[in-house]
Amino acid sequence: MMATSSESTRRLRARRLDQPDGSVEMWFERTDQQVTWRRKGLRGSSTGNWDCCSEPNCLGEVIAGTEKCFAHLPESHRRRHLQGLVGTQRLLSLKGNVVTASVVAPILEIAESGKFDLWVSFAGAVVEAPIRFRGCRIGGSIDLGGAEFKDEVSFRTCEFVMGLNCQYASFQTAVFHQCRFENILLLSYVECRGNSVILTDCSLKKDVSADGISAGLSANHCRFDGGLSIRYAKSASLVLDQSEIRGPFVVERSSFVHVQARSLQVIGSHRIGPLQVMGHCSLTESRFETRADLQIDAKVLDLSGVQMPSGGRVIAGRGRIVLRRLTAGSNVTVAGRAENASTPEVVSLRAADVGVMTFAHLDMRRCSFAGAHNLRAISLESTVSLASAPGNWRTRRRCIADEFACRHSASHSGAWLLPGTAMVGQVDDARILDESLPVELPVPKFAEVAALYRDLRRSAESAGNEPGAADFYYGEMEMRRHSDAEVPERAILFAYWLLSGYGLRAWRSFVALLAVLVMAVVIVHQWGFTSPNAPGPASSILFVLRAVLWRTSEPPGLTTVGASTAVAMVLIAPALLAMGLLAVRARVKR
Repeated sequence: MMATSSESTRRLRARRLDQPDGSVEMWFERTDQQVTWRRKGLRGSSTGNWDCCSEPNCLGEVIAGTEKCFAHLPESHRRRHLQGLVGTQRLLSLKGNVVTASVVAPILEIAESGKFDLWVSFAGAVVEAPIRFRGCRIGGSIDLGGAEFKDEVSFRTCEFVMGLNCQYASFQTAVFHQCRFENILLLSYVECRGNSVILTDCSLKKDVSADGISAGLSANHCRFDGGLSIRYAKSASLVLDQSEIRGPFVVERSSFVHVQARSLQVIGSHRIGPLQVMGHCSLTESRFETRADLQIDAKVLDLSGVQMPSGGRVIAGRGRIVLRRLTAGSNVTVAGRAENASTPEVVSLRAADVGVMTFAHLDMRRCSFAGAHNLRAISLESTVSLASAPGNWRTRRRCIADEFACRHSASHSGAWLLPGTAMVGQVDDARILDESLPVELPVPKFAEVAALYRDLRRSAESAGNEPGAADFYYGEMEMRRHSDAEVPERAILFAYWLLSGYGLRAWRSFVALLAVLVMAVVIVHQWGFTSPNAPGPASSILFVLRAVLWRTSEPPGLTTVGASTAVAMVLIAPALLAMGLLAVRARVKR
């Protein structure tokens, strides 16, 4: 915020504007005959000089042929001076003046005709009266730079033929409604004490600069045919709802409390970031024709319905990221910053086209994959965090939030309640944007989660990510085992899980093989031979091993139980051994 300063008696009307990367200062210095206006900012320093009014302590510029500024001329002299300037390019100087209602009245009377052909400068002035233009074609140049406006400034249905300079101005309120700007608009380092600088339904043909602005900026339903530059800004809000920017669009090294750009159309090249947003940053339903470049640190980054036909990248610093209904025509990278202590969290991919997306350095533990399109082509790098299966006895693996929702709904087990989530039948889009509330998860069916895992497995396999593919395959099989499939299928899946962990847990197969061998030895020793031919324990072990490894002729006294055990071992033991070896191979391959 700009604030009055009395640091030095030589500095008059001093103001300072704090910026993310420094500060900008402006002040006046007066000698007996001259006023010097100094500005010192991020891009260097500048000065302006003019001969001063003879009135004590006045900073106004003297009118040629007199000893006084415009504000201190008699009213009749002011009107006569104005009439001589209309239609010319000679400047009406209000520099440094204290402009009251009586001073500005004859100027506004000229505008009432609908045509304002006057070049006027309010540079450094203090304007105590409202400035209102309506339905006027402004053919001259208006300079509001460095002025302090203590009342309303509004331009409605006006056309600016020349540029409008508002740099360093301090407004109470500033409104531009249905205006047409044929030349540049300078809003750099503007302050607005009462509200934002508001542009609605405006057409801007040339570049607009809002670098260093400390006022909120609201440009709704506007068309920017030139570029829009917002650098080193620090203010409460930036609103660009339903606007179209056809020229270069740059927002960088800026800080806002709130950013809202719903249905924004960005046609030209652009760079958004580094941008810090203390609260929510909403770009819902916006479209970026060229490759998107977004580097935004926000508490909540809402990219719902965003369109990126040329792809792009989204780099987030913290907070929640909502990507529902996002579509792209080329690769999109969504990532956090590896050097940051906090990791951004993706909480929604519903109806998003994730097939062209790559995710890195993100927390996706509470993200539901249900409803995402083209999931089998998604790319999840190893730096993405997913939830782990709960419990000490369960196999440790990466799980998706949808499995937690499905299992918790089916069993009501607290172990499968993912911290910070709530199970709902229908996700409330508004509640998911509130970071103080738990993330709402839809409750899918087991078969639906199995399909999600299947697509994730295929994407991991295509990327050569064997560990990730193995975890997703295990999850897929678990969901199939708990689904409403036919009893024989579920029985087979149960046996497959119990004996080998779906071909991924070698120790289960080897333990099962050892148990079968021990059981076979006991059966052979007790009931495998008739009494006269009953072997000892060592002979029983050798008989079972021979039956497993190679077939031999039946020894004398072998009973039906012994023969059946030998046949069973020939079938079961190699199968268990094969499953164990395949599981070992899968482990080594990982």
